[in-house]
Amino acid sequence: MTERTGLDTGAPSPAAVAPGGRPVFLPSEVDLTVFDEAFLRQLERLLLLMRSPVRGGLKGGRRSVKRGQSVEFADYRDYSLGDDLRQLDWNVYARLEKLFVKLFVEEEDVTVTLLIDASASMATGRPDKLTFAKRAAAALGYIGLASEDRIAVSALTGRVARRRAAL
Repeated sequence: MTERTGLDTGAPSPAAVAPGGRPVFLPSEVDLTVFDEAFLRQLERLLLLMRSPVRGGLKGGRRSVKRGQSVEFADYRDYSLGDDLRQLDWNVYARLEKLFVKLFVEEEDVTVTLLIDASASMATGRPDKLTFAKRAAAALGYIGLASEDRIAVSALTGRVARRRAAL
C-alpha cells in the first residue's frame, strides 16, 4: 500500500538494504529459514572458546588478560606509588594496616571471523559442499551472536581480486 493513496500497488516491500542503500527485493515465496527452533535452542547453549584470553578491543563479554574497571572483582595486590587511590580497599587497610589495590576483570569484545570456501571445488555432491559450508558458518555465526560477539563473514573464491589504485 502506498502512504498517500492507501492502495496496494502490488510492489513488494524491500526485504533488506544492500550496500550503497539499494533495496533488495525477494519473492514472497522464498523461505529464509535455515534452522528449526529446536536446533537454534541447542546452539544457544554452546560457546565459542578462545585458545587464549583476549588481548585488546572494545568492552564486551569476553574475559581479557588485562585488569581493569568492571563490576567483577578479581584479586588484590600491594599498593605501589602511582596507583589510583580510588582503587584502594580501605576496609582491608583498617584490618591489616597495609594498603591493597582492588583488581577487576576486564571484559572485551571479540570478532569472530568466518571464512567460507566458495571455490569451484565446493560445487560437488548433492547437496553440494558449499551448502554445508554455509550452514556450518551460519551455525557458528549464530553461536557467536548469542554470545554477543561481532561476526565477520567472507567467501573465498580462489581468485585474487585486483586492487584498484587510489584516486
